[in-house]
Amino acid sequence: METYRQLGIEVEYRPINDIITKGTKRKISGQGAGDIGKAFVFVGNILLRFDTQLMAELLKVPDKGLLKSLLDENISWVERETGKLPDFWDVAGLLEESFRKVLPLEGEGEVPQEILELADKLKEELTSEETLFEDTGRNHKLLKIREGVFLERESLRILRDKE
Repeated sequence: METYRQLGIEVEYRPINDIITKGTKRKISGQGAGDIGKAFVFVGNILLRFDTQLMAELLKVPDKGLLKSLLDENISWVERETGKLPDFWDVAGLLEESFRKVLPLEGEGEVPQEILELADKLKEELTSEETLFEDTGRNHKLLKIREGVFLERESLRILRDKE
């Protein structure tokens, strides 16, 4: 949250896993955590830029326009909030600085070449059209837009928790 503030965006935590903008209450980040083996793993994101039109086209719902409208109303990103797209590495530096204030990070190390190659391979695989448009056979009845806002796939009914 400190990194968003350093970028000029006032945010607040919305349970269970969202960070939202203070003014518009739009989701600007999702977080999660869990235990994997002996490690505690935290994941999250900083949305620098987000294409709601592309997301609406990728998701399997009958009314792409309604979904895009719902995304525009409930999701935000750094460029949208500030009017400028910050450099990725500048943001990564701010994030590292914020983490160092609360975590006992011991410095940097070299990433082995095989790990970099695996990361490149996975990036290609996970962003391929084959993967993005794969029919998994799973058919979820609700599409979660953000905490408290869902779209019912078949009826296109928008469901909202009391805020």
